Amino acid sequence: MIDRSRLSLNTATHAESDNDIESVLVCSADPELSFGLGVSLEHRFKMFFTSHGSTLCEFVQAFQPDLLIYAPPPSSQAMHILELLRREHPRLQIILITNPLSRESDFARRASSIADSVFVMPIDFRELFSAINNLKRYHCAGSRV
Repeated sequence: MIDRSRLSLNTATHAESDNDIESVLVCSADPELSFGLGVSLEHRFKMFFTSHGSTLCEFVQAFQPDLLIYAPPPSSQAMHILELLRREHPRLQIILITNPLSRESDFARRASSIADSVFVMPIDFRELFSAINNLKRYHCAGSRV
């Protein structure tokens, strides 16, 4: 169960910076993670959700999100999707959330070279929000073209 008290954002900090990220797509088969992210981010971003990696590329194409938060089970299909998204949508910011068992795996090493940021479950939402803010600054500076 997600502790909602840990999900609140310091809105004063976030209101001070105008950023380029306006929409976020969450792809996770974990309904609690999706719900927690939705509750935490919906007041700042336009949110889209899918629970199936098989529909992820279509969602990215249709909704053109600025940020993808992707929590796949480690697999060759998930790696293929990450590589495809990075190649076809180079400006898409990607945060990968993975499980502790895959931390040292080949999947985690390869994915960390593709994703802009990687988190291992259980995640600290404050660290995640800080990463989102850092990605927004990175995105606005035009570092990924």
